[in-house]
Amino acid sequence: MMHMTDDPSQQLINMANASGFLLELAIERVISDAKSGLAWEVVREHHWSHPSLQQDGFIDLVATYGQMRLVIECKRPRDGVWLFLVPKGHERESTRVRAIWTESGPARDSLTGVDDVLLYPPSYETDNCIIRGQGEDAKPLLERLAGQLLAATESLANEDILLGYNKQCNDQFYYFPMIVTAASLQVAVVDVADISLESGTIEKATFSRVPFIRFYKSLSTASPDKTRVSDLDAAHKENQRTILVVNAAELPSLLEDWKVTNRPHDPLPPWEKARRR
Repeated sequence: MMHMTDDPSQQLINMANASGFLLELAIERVISDAKSGLAWEVVREHHWSHPSLQQDGFIDLVATYGQMRLVIECKRPRDGVWLFLVPKGHERESTRVRAIWTESGPARDSLTGVDDVLLYPPSYETDNCIIRGQGEDAKPLLERLAGQLLAATESLANEDILLGYNKQCNDQFYYFPMIVTAASLQVAVVDVADISLESGTIEKATFSRVPFIRFYKSLSTASPDKTRVSDLDAAHKENQRTILVVNAAELPSLLEDWKVTNRPHDPLPPWEKARRR
């Protein structure tokens, strides 16, 4: 009798399943079929190069609708859970996203910058992620992924500026780096007063599964804008960026509710504010 592992077709299926490309193809289909009323255009495996960092690679998916670009990294981790810690008292869900933007074209000088915009639906916001199997001395996996994704996003923004010179009218884009993962996203709300100073551990926390989360951290490698900062705290804030971390099964719902606006007290788009400074 032929064992399952001796079946050539099953061996090929196993080989296909060992790759992350299947998840990438499935996510591309989900975005293209999104029922949000937004007709996203998707480009897969877009090459990027960041000369100042001497890095390059491929963006899994770039999805575009109007002025919005989703820059997506697809991850099917071996461990099924990513755990985010949120201090008690900071559970309020955020609508803030700190995003790169560009304006480019023949009519005006090109501009790029980073500003806060509002993205709905809201979610928890945190600067940490715990993934099983990471050593204390190793750089956390999510920080590595987020850092490389941010470099890819910066490169895509620079490419849009260069391409803008060949267009007939100006383009404006917001860039939303996004990690879409098959892992379950769990939040632990922790009372900081309960953390043991002797062991650095806790005895209890409140856990909940979330569809997506804002990973908000000082990730940029660019030098802060000297016209906007005057101390270490301001420099730290200037380099903060938002990476959206989304459970793959929840992506259709997120796209269905997706809405981006400027802040109510600051309605001008960032490129117009930059030109008025």
